Amino acid sequence: DLYDTKEKLKSTKSSADKQNKNVTDNERLIAENEKLKAEMDKNSHSYQESMKEMNYDLDSSQRKITELESLLKKANMEVEELKKNPILSFDFDPDTIGAKEIVSERQGLYAATIDNCTIYIDTENQVLQFKKAVRRPAKYTKKILSWNEESINETYYITSSEVCCRKTCRHDITEEMQDVIERIRSLK
Repeated sequence: DLYDTKEKLKSTKSSADKQNKNVTDNERLIAENEKLKAEMDKNSHSYQESMKEMNYDLDSSQRKITELESLLKKANMEVEELKKNPILSFDFDPDTIGAKEIVSERQGLYAATIDNCTIYIDTENQVLQFKKAVRRPAKYTKKILSWNEESINETYYITSSEVCCRKTCRHDITEEMQDVIERIRSLK
């Protein structure tokens, strides 16, 4: 009996050791699971924060895009309005100065002669060009240099037989033509 009890005790002890080992392994696995769960929760929280930041950045970018699209649309509308009503008024009636259209591949080129001065008008580019024949153009060099210093909008130059001016028209064409004609009228 004693022997049987001793054997049962051994087997129970062996079984208990196995169960203790299983319990220890289970406790270790539970601890590892808890550690992994905590790490996953931490990563999940970090991921959620990252997602919140990304969503905020995306919303901010979308707002900026919407704002830029609105500004672009407004600018396009202003451009279209300027095309209809340009700031640089270049109303030109050729009959007022007796200008004749120059036949070429481009439209909007005119020529007129006023006070021995030939005037070319480019209505498309809003440019006026003046040419007046003079006897000795070189003697007007100082005068032309001083005129060129007055405005970047007008450029005076001399050729072998003419004094010339090229001017961008910003306002009323007749008035701007008169300014240049008055200047070069006195040249002989």
